[in-house]
Amino acid sequence: MSHKPTCPYYHEVRLPACTCLPHAPVQTYLTRHSSALRTPQPLYPSAMQHAVQSTRLIQRSISQDHDLLNDTAKPAPKHVHFRAAPRLTLPRNKSDDNTMQRVPAPQPPPRILTPHSFIPTIYIVTFATDTYPLTHAPTIARLVTTQVPRRNPPIPHLYTLSCHSFTPPPQALCAVYSGIAPLIQDIVLCDPGAARAVRAAVRRLLDEGRRGVRECSMSVCCHAGTHRSVAVGERIAQGVKGEVKRVGGEVRVVVRHVSRVRGRGEEF
Repeated sequence: MSHKPTCPYYHEVRLPACTCLPHAPVQTYLTRHSSALRTPQPLYPSAMQHAVQSTRLIQRSISQDHDLLNDTAKPAPKHVHFRAAPRLTLPRNKSDDNTMQRVPAPQPPPRILTPHSFIPTIYIVTFATDTYPLTHAPTIARLVTTQVPRRNPPIPHLYTLSCHSFTPPPQALCAVYSGIAPLIQDIVLCDPGAARAVRAAVRRLLDEGRRGVRECSMSVCCHAGTHRSVAVGERIAQGVKGEVKRVGGEVRVVVRHVSRVRGRGEEF
């Protein structure tokens, strides 16, 4: 096939001007290269060649990965340190090979606790008769029951001490302090009747302890439930604790002020 000069596959071989060759070698050179240039070569490879070459590359990569996986799946040599060791099993019982002997786990030493029920406990409840009138006995009984723990049988309630006849503190001090303040307690106990009532309550509670009663309760009341009843209840608790401690005993005294109002000069 011959190509015209306008054809894109036509190439004209020109020798440089400085080339000095004999006529025969030049003619052979031109003939050989002219025949090669006349053979058309595609500028770009065809799509079929691309597909065949890509398929061969994919097959080659798959075969390489398969060989790599086969090499990895081979068992490790015996000298490798991470080879699985045989499992350790407990010795089996001779009578029954299907059951394994159970080794009991070590147990911590038992803790020896002293529950509060073993310690004599006294509950003192103070309240206001303006809110809980003394004329309604079921209300008072229900109030005391809600302030002490539930027991079977219930904790016995000894009696209710009324502080209505005791001399109240001055109004100026009542606005600043309540019955938990030592100053208010000293003023209330200046009344001889209040002092006798506190001593009688302490003796009564101590007698209950001597008779073997482990838990008991009593209540104290006044009009507002903030000054006289609170002061008397606190002094009864202090007297019981002091007498029991003096003889080397142990007692718990829980005082619940149901109607107390905090004074302006108190933190709590």
